[in-house]
This record gives sequence, C-alpha cells and structure tokens, in this order.
Amino acid sequence: MKIHSPHSVPYLQAYRTTKKIYTEYILALMEELLVHFDIFTENSKFIAKVKSEMGGLREFSARNIDKLMEQVIIDVSEEFENI
Repeated sequence: MKIHSPHSVPYLQAYRTTKKIYTEYILALMEELLVHFDIFTENSKFIAKVKSEMGGLREFSARNIDKLMEQVIIDVSEEFENI
C-alpha cells in the first residue's frame, strides 16, 4: 500500500499544516473490512450470514435473536483470537 504525501494529494495541499486532516487521510487508506454480516428473519427464525476473508462465508440460525448474536460473537471472537 502506498501512502501519499499530503503535498502530492491536491485536496490536502491546503491543509499541509493540519496534522489531523493528514492523519485521517492515512487512516482512511488503511481501513480494511474484517467482517461483514447480514441478519434477517425467515420462517420465524433469525438468520445471520457472516463473511470474512479468513473464515469465508458461514450461516447461523436461531429462534431467538440473543442466541443468534451469541453464536456470531463467539465465532468471530474465535476467528480473530490468534491475530
């Protein structure tokens, strides 16, 4: 990943002395989607589809939203435990 100097980015040239703007720009370049999930209902069940680069696509279901969220949180926590 190439980090640009604020001098080479036209819209940042006016903010050369504003460290906050440059820092926000760097953070925006480094942003990475770790996990994406969708939750929906189907036949009185809650379903979560979870997708991540490491774990791929997986699906969880439960009759109770609390149980479903518990499953998703445990799965994602275990996935990122060793990072």
